[in-house]
Amino acid sequence: MITLIVSAGGAFKQIILDTKIGDYIGELMKGSHISPLIMAWFITVLIRIATGTGVVSAITA
Repeated sequence: MITLIVSAGGAFKQIILDTKIGDYIGELMKGSHISPLIMAWFITVLIRIATGTGVVSAITA
């Protein structure tokens, strides 16, 4: 079960890279005055809400 959860996080990360969503988020962050740590936490929270599991969001982030 743990292997499946970790694999799901890696697969989700690859989808983010292939669709260039990571680049888009990076461009949005360039114009923002929010701390990178807070922004990373916020992105992890959004992934947590979307996937429903904390391990996948942590691995993806």
